[in-house]
Amino acid sequence: MAAENDKLEIVPERTVEVRERRKLFRLAPAADNDLSRSSRQVAIVAADTEDEARQIASLHDAFGRNWRDPNFAVADVIQTTETQVFGDVIFRSEPVAVEGRKRAAKRR
Repeated sequence: MAAENDKLEIVPERTVEVRERRKLFRLAPAADNDLSRSSRQVAIVAADTEDEARQIASLHDAFGRNWRDPNFAVADVIQTTETQVFGDVIFRSEPVAVEGRKRAAKRR
């Protein structure tokens, strides 16, 4: 065990540089008409361009959804003050709009 006065120093073998961005792309399914589901999956990706965001989301989606297809997903740009690492992607569930469910229930 090191004495309290001893300082442990960890020297990295090599410096790792990452591309940092302040732009996020939110990819969401274009067809939001599946009212049998209570939520939908969206992808939030740190990238420079929409095409890069679509490619990154497609590569990392465990369910194999085709985020590259603009007919499947629409993209919104989010500018943030926080720094993001290029290539980071988060898949999250968002609730389906309640208004659409109410209209569908009235039609039945």
